[in-house]
Amino acid sequence: MANTALNVACRLLALTFIGLAAEAEDSPAEVLRQAIAKVAASANSIVNCTCRQTVTRDFFQPMVPTPPLACSVLLEQKKHPTLDMLLRLKATDRLRFDVSMLDSGEIFSWPGASRFDDAGLRHLVRQGGIGTGTFAGFLGVVFQYDVRSFVFERYVLADGRGLLEYSFHADAAEGHYTISLPDDPPIQVRYFGTFQVDPETSNIVRMTVETADLPLSTHTCATSTTMDLRVAQIGDAQVLLPTLAQQRYVYPNGEEAVNTTTFASCHEFRGESTIVFAPEPGLGGDGTGRPMPQQLVKLPPNLRFRLELTAPIQTDKAAAGDPFTAKLAAPILDEKQRLVARAGSPVKGRLLCVENIRYPRPEVLIVIEPEVLEINGHEAALIAVADWTHPVINLAESKRIGKGVQIMMPLQGEEHAGVFLFSGDHVVINKGFRTDWRTSSDSSGAAH
Repeated sequence: MANTALNVACRLLALTFIGLAAEAEDSPAEVLRQAIAKVAASANSIVNCTCRQTVTRDFFQPMVPTPPLACSVLLEQKKHPTLDMLLRLKATDRLRFDVSMLDSGEIFSWPGASRFDDAGLRHLVRQGGIGTGTFAGFLGVVFQYDVRSFVFERYVLADGRGLLEYSFHADAAEGHYTISLPDDPPIQVRYFGTFQVDPETSNIVRMTVETADLPLSTHTCATSTTMDLRVAQIGDAQVLLPTLAQQRYVYPNGEEAVNTTTFASCHEFRGESTIVFAPEPGLGGDGTGRPMPQQLVKLPPNLRFRLELTAPIQTDKAAAGDPFTAKLAAPILDEKQRLVARAGSPVKGRLLCVENIRYPRPEVLIVIEPEVLEINGHEAALIAVADWTHPVINLAESKRIGKGVQIMMPLQGEEHAGVFLFSGDHVVINKGFRTDWRTSSDSSGAAH
């Protein structure tokens, strides 16, 4: 009786799917044609749009550290993990960018920067796995460049909707999926995936992309991306954007990382908006995408100064790329004790890292980079390094936080920044928090 009831249910479900397809009056081939046409229309419109992209990265490690395994062995073991292979959350960080699209791919800048950085996302994010493609890149390469044929797989029921699912694959030789390594040229890889289409609207509502047979030099066993998509109205255009995207990385030592991406504040470029890729006169041109206003006052190197935050930093919400505001806690004097900048002069800067560490103990790592100093109503570029020759943390301000503070040395890309490690979680760096710095003209930030 149970088997009979199950067979009846399956037949009813199949009839339901057939009915949905009949209501759409389109075959899977026609639905696919209309879906691809909508992707092309979205691609033409999205080049005039920019969005604020937030990426939350969760880093996981096995309960018991293990040496690297062959990827085929590791991926098979992960299908039936033993207790020692179960994952625990090691750390979480957050990144924020402005993103736009060109024919050559997605381009990025820190939020509010004066120009987009055409050197690639890795130029902004030096550490940890980070991927592009969720804004519009995957849709472009799959439906306009790499894939010439699609396979209709099945009808599926999702969230009360009957959807049509298709599959695809692309070979490395003809594909545009690449993995970039710090010191080596990008590597093209094979990839495959599926997407689901709503037959009533011909809109793609979900898409997955997975890599295959990654080379050993990538130090990665597998990557996968899942996107839930919707049509968004941006200005006068309708574009296909993810409501949520997740990218997963699996490494040979059993560790994994999951990047969750959302988009907000999307808008259309108007006549007054400009994208600049090469440095303009007076714009520094260090390749970081940060604003580099005309230097009306040239600050000599090795001038020590103290910064005081003028607004708190809530590390549970803050992200790399977010601005911070501060002021000079004391005047800057040159080597002859002449006034360079008065106490209270405003300083603007940017967070380069906000990482919440969960294991082995709760800590928060934050990296801050001063960028602009206002002197007598005019702005000058402020290039500085954290001053390790004096106590860099005002102890009274440290006590106000109520947690111990450690100091760490900057990594590559953080040479003109200060790195601070706070004990505990849910850390709020209060207004009035002070740090010590030294001006620098050295591009590496090395001490003289």
